[in-house]
Amino acid sequence: VGINVIFRKPLRDLLPDNALDNLYGHTYRTLTWSDSYEPGEKQKQFAESLKKHDIAAGAEVPIAHGPFYDFIHMLKLVIDDQKDFDVEKTKAAMDNVKGYEGLLGTFNFTPKQHCGLDDSAIVIAEVASVRDEKANGLFRKQAPGQ
Repeated sequence: VGINVIFRKPLRDLLPDNALDNLYGHTYRTLTWSDSYEPGEKQKQFAESLKKHDIAAGAEVPIAHGPFYDFIHMLKLVIDDQKDFDVEKTKAAMDNVKGYEGLLGTFNFTPKQHCGLDDSAIVIAEVASVRDEKANGLFRKQAPGQ
């Protein structure tokens, strides 16, 4: 089991196909599929938008794993809501974000908890699932037992 960079194309290109069959990495549940779970519309739209940028090819998973997309959208949400960009007001508003349905999961913040996601947001996924058309560049199949 490796970190999310194990899903990057350059690494996959270095390994023989059969080596991928025993490789797993951690990823966000929302970026996976299983027999009982499919990515949501927001995630599918994001995957399609990555295809419009040649620079993203092969790096879709690390791009999506960054906190930037969800952070910018939450920041816009709280600034629009308070109609102000005062730093202290914005921090207080971010500390109170609850139930925000982001690309990477459902975010809940408190003044002491700034991760936003709980442990259920992370799963182990199969690297070899990149071969499946369901992967669409970004998604991976959940490992058995997830």
